[in-house]
Amino acid sequence: MTFSEDLEEEYPRPKLLAIDPWDCGCTECLLGEYKPLRDATPEDIARMLTGHLGNHTGITFTMTATIAAAIPYGRTLLTATTEHEIIASCEHRSWTLPPHLLGFPIL
Repeated sequence: MTFSEDLEEEYPRPKLLAIDPWDCGCTECLLGEYKPLRDATPEDIARMLTGHLGNHTGITFTMTATIAAAIPYGRTLLTATTEHEIIASCEHRSWTLPPHLLGFPIL
């Protein structure tokens, strides 16, 4: 085992419970139970928006979903290839979220 693995085993990281305001530095954020919005990953945002993490941010999020279809000449929409993009944004930043993490089926 490496030194960092030994430390992780002896002092496991706490489970992430919530996303806090952008510039938060509370005790829970320092301990890793909460995470400031500025440090949130797309996966964290998806978990927060689906209710798996608490939302302590106090701000409104906007979601934009885009489906782009490439229809080859002589083909139809039924044979098109599609690309999906979901963007969550707020007053500070935006994140591109994997659709499957939000529970959207991709066909």
